[in-house]
Amino acid sequence: MAMQSTLRSLRDSATPLLLSFGLLIVLVGTRSQFVAEHLHFAPWLRAPDATLAVFFLAGMWIRSIPLIGVLLAASALADQLAFANGVSDWCVTAAYACLIPAYLVMWYSGRYCRDLSLTPKGIAKFAGVFLIATWIEFVISNHSFFLFSGYFPNMSTAEYWSKTIRYYPLYLEWAAIYVVAGMAIVSAITPLRNYVRQQRR
Repeated sequence: MAMQSTLRSLRDSATPLLLSFGLLIVLVGTRSQFVAEHLHFAPWLRAPDATLAVFFLAGMWIRSIPLIGVLLAASALADQLAFANGVSDWCVTAAYACLIPAYLVMWYSGRYCRDLSLTPKGIAKFAGVFLIATWIEFVISNHSFFLFSGYFPNMSTAEYWSKTIRYYPLYLEWAAIYVVAGMAIVSAITPLRNYVRQQRR
């Protein structure tokens, strides 16, 4: 018997509106540092930026194209909240606009993965797509900063990347943690949600 696509079941089994709302909360909460600054009673809720995972999961779970614009606007709003809370705006330069294509890489990659199956081949393809997408996003966001920020007029490309590449493993690690956690949570909630629906019939 053919195995139903796990990624498709995750996408179709949960309400898109609730998923969209949840992703927005995670994006704004982790990107703006609002949680870290205001939830002093719950330090365990403080977490690194989940933007890459949010765009990837949005592409994988939700069909709505306009959601891309909502997520991009939410990212900009989250940054403004961060600046209002004392975070430096040093990173906001002419290169800031290049984050749009960088995040779209994650979204399109998630969209590509939406119909992959839970088989060794499907899992391997999923991991490969995610790894490549995260690397491309890392290159776009960081190299555009090198080219357009105006901060490195006397630094060579090789020197810049020799100092920057060390951040990629942690960059990839947290994106992967968020994606796996998001899929696990939705996968765990789905049977309960279906059970409740059956009980109401």
